[in-house]
Amino acid sequence: MNKILLVGDGLNSNLNTLDFACYLAKLTHSRLFAIIVEELVAERETAPKQMEGANVLESVPNPGLTEGKDRSFHPYKNESLFEMACSNRGVNAKIIRVNEPSVSSIIEESRYADLLIINADASFQGRPEGTPSPFVKEILAGSECAVVLAPYSFYGVDEILFTYDGSKSSVYAIKQFAYLFPELKDRKATIMQINEDDSAAAFEITKVRELLKSHFSNLDFQFLKGKPADELFGFLLGKKNLFVVMGAFGRGLLSNLLKPSAANLVVKAINLPVFIAHLQ
Repeated sequence: MNKILLVGDGLNSNLNTLDFACYLAKLTHSRLFAIIVEELVAERETAPKQMEGANVLESVPNPGLTEGKDRSFHPYKNESLFEMACSNRGVNAKIIRVNEPSVSSIIEESRYADLLIINADASFQGRPEGTPSPFVKEILAGSECAVVLAPYSFYGVDEILFTYDGSKSSVYAIKQFAYLFPELKDRKATIMQINEDDSAAAFEITKVRELLKSHFSNLDFQFLKGKPADELFGFLLGKKNLFVVMGAFGRGLLSNLLKPSAANLVVKAINLPVFIAHLQ
């Protein structure tokens, strides 16, 4: 992997998200590019100075993965400060400026990237829009590279959970994750299949096992019975240091898991990074 995009919410960015993005960039020896919206930069340059973000960054020269929520900074006010924060975390970073906060501009940038990282509640509207926000849902549906929903706090990866539902997209997501993160080959890799009945196809599972054996050395399987979204939520609740891999957004398990009635609870309660890749 060479290029990772970090998309902020147009208002401020969270230092926990920066820690997570830098962790992945450093792990994969990739360059990190932060997308900044020109018109929002102009608005902030005319606003009163807020030094809280700078104080946070200056007081934590090389924080690694540190505990705490709601740690905010404002790279729009000082791009060199953002680049310095990344450099202190061992990551080469650069700013990408776009003219307006549109989904199309983000998707166009994703065409030339390997991975896009975004908060589930990111929005350029200046007000809360739910989790995941409509903006993020559009990014998930249209991104031309894999997307990771960043967790609210992050302390490392001990295990990877591959959700397999028999679809082309779930297999594609497994392959994309394996190709992008060969550095995680020694982590425990769990393949999960959830069925409402006993219809699991042994042949397909064997094929998935063969696929993953060529990329990961420590494999495990989980077979659950019930409603997929409910069972997956119950399994993930309380988990830590787990990276979740899922297929296409807009249909199937992922869309059910993130439907409006449950999305806010799911994303906030689980607090895990979620890797999403789908066939174009």
